[in-house]
This record gives sequence, C-alpha cells and structure tokens, in this order.
Amino acid sequence: MNRLSITSAPLPAFEGADYYDLDATLRVMEKLWNKAAVDTFEFQWLAEWDETRPPRAEHTSGSRHQPWQESYGYGVDSLAETLLDSGVPIRSVHANRDVGIYLCGDAGEIEHGRQMIRDTLELAKRVGASVTVFHAWNTYSEAFNPTKIESILAEESARFSGILASVENVPTHLGSCTPASLVENFDWITLDTRWAAMYDELSNFERLKEKIVNIHIRGHLSGTLWTLPDAPYSFEEVIQLVLQRWKYADPLTLEPEGGVHEESWLDFLQALDWLKQVIESHSR
Repeated sequence: MNRLSITSAPLPAFEGADYYDLDATLRVMEKLWNKAAVDTFEFQWLAEWDETRPPRAEHTSGSRHQPWQESYGYGVDSLAETLLDSGVPIRSVHANRDVGIYLCGDAGEIEHGRQMIRDTLELAKRVGASVTVFHAWNTYSEAFNPTKIESILAEESARFSGILASVENVPTHLGSCTPASLVENFDWITLDTRWAAMYDELSNFERLKEKIVNIHIRGHLSGTLWTLPDAPYSFEEVIQLVLQRWKYADPLTLEPEGGVHEESWLDFLQALDWLKQVIESHSR
C-alpha cells in the first residue's frame, strides 16, 4: 500500500508559531509520528535558515529578510543532528526553494546553487532520505538554459548513489515551455498537483510516470476533509488516477495549504485519517 508523507513546512502553525520555527516544526512532526497519523515526512529546508545569504524575495509578498535575521542559521551538520535526534523518519528532503534562482544567475550564483544542491543531497544522505526535491529554475525568468541546469543537477547528484534528485514541475515564464516540458528531460520528477492544475497538464505526466518518484498533493483543510481549490478534479480523483491508472507505488506527500492553525488540530488529525483510508482503498 502507498504510504502517506507530509511536508514539514506549514506544521508550526499548529502551535501558533512562526513558519520558520524549527523547534516547533519538529515538535509537531513528533506528535504526528507518535500518533501514527502519517508514515513518513518530507523535510523542507527553508531559505530563512540559510547560514550565508538571505532569502531571494524578488517576487514574494512581504519581507523574508527579517525572518532570516531572526532565525538561527542551520547548515547540514546542525540540521542532520537535529533531525536524527528527533527520531522521525525522513523520506524526502526539499531543497531551499531559491536554488533555481541561483542556477539561472551569473557564474558566482550558479556556483552557490551547486553548493545548495550538494548540501541538500548530503543532508538526505545523513538522515536516510531516498529522494530530494528541487525547484530547478527561476520561475520568473524568461531566459535561461534548461540543458545547462540538467547537466549541473546530473553532475552533482552523481556523487550521491542511491539518492534520487527529483525536479518539481514549478511554474515557468520560459518561452513556449510548460513545467511538464521542462521536467521531462530530468532523470526524476516530483509531480505537484497544484502546478499541474494551473497549467491543465496533469494528463501530460502519464507518459512520464516512470520518472515520478514523489507526488505533492496540495490540499486545503475544509473541516475534516481535504479539497483542491481551483482544480478541474477532486482530491480523491487525483489519488485514484495516480494509484489505479498510473500504478504509482511511492508515497504521496501532503502539502497542507489553508485551514491550518491551532484550532484546527483535531480536524487535521481526522482529515489525515480520512486521507489514509482513501489511499488504502485505491491502493488495492
């Protein structure tokens, strides 16, 4: 049966903590693990934790510089030690989302992007994760070389046997390209259902299913159920498609989006239980 994973990114909200509070993140992860609410986790390496550079916030709402100043800087060693001490299983590590901005920059920025790739793969190795997730390009850039980025990721990931460096189908402004047309040339793919809905190209990924090693199912918590706002399909229809038709056998990674706060904790647990039942029913 397919397992249920969940991203770490929004979890501090259940304690009323800042999204970049690592201690709160880990406490909620431990609660979920102790309750057997999920089977594993995707750890999101936030840009606010970067030890050397502030987040690239050119196109984000609000300032991320202040959270970066308030956050403790975490590198590979400190994150690995903290995660291992927590005892929670990490199936995938999501790289700092700014990596694609650097990979589309000048020579110095590209080298920093390479280091971010290496650090992500090293963290995955240390915590026993088998998959890494990268936003491999600047989503707002109208001019970059996809082939060069493909080569960089292939070169860096070749040093880490057994860890799959997957690329997420994030938005793009590159000419006539779509996320699906860009990720198809990489070895491994993380399929994000929200981005697929935005471009109406979920069906385009069926021919790429052998490359898909991780699926992000974005969900809005509505009472004790998960919904997919602004999508031409329901939450359960997506799960049925990828499990029954595509025969996807790896974990599904829940990305809660909306409805997550201190008061919704009990509803959240019930919604996770419902989701596990849906996954089980379509895994047969």
